[in-house]
Amino acid sequence: TPQQMVAAGFNPLELAARNWVEGMQTLEQGIALIPSSQLLEVRYEQLLQDPCDQLQRILEFMEVKAKSDETFWEIIASLQIAPKQEEWVRNWSESELGLVLAIQNDALRRWGYITADK
Repeated sequence: TPQQMVAAGFNPLELAARNWVEGMQTLEQGIALIPSSQLLEVRYEQLLQDPCDQLQRILEFMEVKAKSDETFWEIIASLQIAPKQEEWVRNWSESELGLVLAIQNDALRRWGYITADK
């Protein structure tokens, strides 16, 4: 178990970073099995930046007629949700961030979180 691995001296941050990579690989394998016409990618960051447009995309993909329910869209717009830098990033040392990026680099690039010029 992860607790046993940490007790045995494994770095918990490294374990978490590797677990994320394995989870993303599993996700990629599952996505590969789904016909593109049945798949809609919704990014958490985009959902936070523009919830109304993203929800509209989801409804359209599901072929749900978006009723002109003004109250619904007003509530969504009023939520005032926005992406923010996670606290954990601010609290990590350069060496911790470097460790995680070294482990996750390929997956981050595949998913567009790191571009070739970064």
